[in-house]
Amino acid sequence: MKRFAITLLSFLAACGGTPVSYLVSAPQPEDASYACALRRINELGYNITNVNKEARFITADKQTTGKAFKLWTGAEFHDQLTVSIFGDSASGGRKMRVTAASVSRQSNLFGTSTEGKPPSDEGKRNANDLLIACGSGPVSKQGSGGEAAAQQ
Repeated sequence: MKRFAITLLSFLAACGGTPVSYLVSAPQPEDASYACALRRINELGYNITNVNKEARFITADKQTTGKAFKLWTGAEFHDQLTVSIFGDSASGGRKMRVTAASVSRQSNLFGTSTEGKPPSDEGKRNANDLLIACGSGPVSKQGSGGEAAAQQ
């Protein structure tokens, strides 16, 4: 499942959007952290698109454009959140990572194309909100090289 998440994020990055990841300590038992993340995603209005309880992995999608815009242009924009809960070998505890991304889907007579976009401000706020609600300690933004930087 970890390979799937890396492949998904690599695909989104290659399509033009650069996903943004945030980390926080997950002090609750894994089941409680997972349940908290699922609950918060639903409260934020996202539709669950993929779950794997054993791997502690969730992906969710929320359409951010209205129906009239889609009918007029054939395009729709979606915010996406990917949540993973994993063991942290450095601290011996657990971490929760939430990655925010956005995609544009353009439909026409020939099919549908998908293009990655930078995450929206709302998507980034939702990622942070989920981590604040379900994690413990300061939220940090993960850099492109995998390092974490403290979030203000």
